[in-house]
Amino acid sequence: MANTIIHKKSSVSGKTPLTTDLALGEIAVNTYDGKIYIKKNDGSESIVEFNPGGEVYNHTQASPSTTWTINHNLNERLVDVIVSDGTYVKIVPDEVAFTSVNQVTLTFFEAVSGYAKIIG
Repeated sequence: MANTIIHKKSSVSGKTPLTTDLALGEIAVNTYDGKIYIKKNDGSESIVEFNPGGEVYNHTQASPSTTWTINHNLNERLVDVIVSDGTYVKIVPDEVAFTSVNQVTLTFFEAVSGYAKIIG
C-alpha cells in the first residue's frame, strides 16, 4: 500500500510561506499560483521559490533608449527582471515599474540597447 505525503499548501493567490512556517527542507505548495517553496539555510534561513511553469519572456531592445516598455504577457505583475547590454554584461535599470500584469517598464539614466529576461 502506498503512503500519502501531504505538504503544507495554500490556495490564496500570491501567498508565500514565511521561514517560521516551514521546517528546514520542508516543501510548501501554492495551488493557485502553481508554485513550490522550500526552506533553506546557508548561514541564514530563507524561502526559495520554484516556478514549475518556467514562464519566461525574452526581450530584445535593438535601438538604444532610456525607457524600455516590455509587453511580456505572463499575466503576473511582480516578475523577476534580468537585464544585460548588447555585449551580455549585466546592467541594472534606474527604475523598474510593474505597469500591469502583462507589462514592465525599465528606465535607464542613459540610452542603452540590450536584452531583458522576464521571469513570471
